[in-house]
Order: sequence, then C-alpha cells, then structure tokens
Amino acid sequence: MKTKIICLYLLSSLFIFQCKKEDKKDDNFINATPTAVITAKIDGHDFQALSSAISMVYDTLNNRYKLTANQHNERLTIELSSIQTGQFPIDFDHYLISLEKDSVIYDGGNSPQGVIEITSVQSGKFSGTFSATVKNLFSGAEIQITEGVITTVPY
Repeated sequence: MKTKIICLYLLSSLFIFQCKKEDKKDDNFINATPTAVITAKIDGHDFQALSSAISMVYDTLNNRYKLTANQHNERLTIELSSIQTGQFPIDFDHYLISLEKDSVIYDGGNSPQGVIEITSVQSGKFSGTFSATVKNLFSGAEIQITEGVITTVPY
C-alpha cells in the first residue's frame, strides 16, 4: 500500500512539474519582450519615457514613422523613413530628431547633426540608439542629446 501511495505521489508530482514547465515557456516569452522604454541624456540630465508616454504613428504626409516620447515638459520626436537595421545620419529627408522643451522647439536647424542606429527589428518591435545636437531656429541655442536608447518600441 505504501508503494502505491508513493508511486501516485511521484506520478502526480511529475504531472504538476510538467505543467509548470510548460507555463514557464510563456513566462520566458513575456520576460524576453520588456516594456517599451526610451532613455537619453538631454543637456546632461536624464530623460526617460515608458510605454504610456511613448507613441508611434505613421505620417502619410511626410512618409515617415514618428516616434514621440514625453517626460514632464519635454517631448522628444524621432522621425524615421523606414524601420530596418542600420546606422542612419540625421537629415531633413529621411531621419530627424527634434525636442520641444518648455514650448520651445529645437531641431536640426540648417544643418542637422546626429545619428540614429536601429540595432534590432523583430516581432513588430524595434530597438536602437541615437544622439543629436538640436538647435532653436530663432535663438540659435543648442541642446545636446546623448546616450539615447530605444528599447522594444512597437511600430
């Protein structure tokens, strides 16, 4: 009788273990696809936007994806003519970075400077890095955007 109980216990434990092992596969998938995040240093201070403060739309007028990240009184916009892996210099026609800070707009001015690198495109999401020097057209004031990171943003 003890042998039957032990066998039943072992079989039921094995069954439960197998079920948990299957569920773990789904947990790994969820852990492998974290929340969208955009971070950067803007004139030396930390900028961070999480999923709820990030939007991605396709602008049919300009034929570009517009990625917008908001934090307090700052709105960072990254425009992309395509989403594919590679390194892309900022220009007016294909790739652009702008910043709206306290209702003042900073963009590339007459000569945009910076780079966007898309490092991963998978399952409708992309990741990459960026940096730029943005200027206010009227005052000529410049802002440095460094250490920019885009993490698993859906498009």
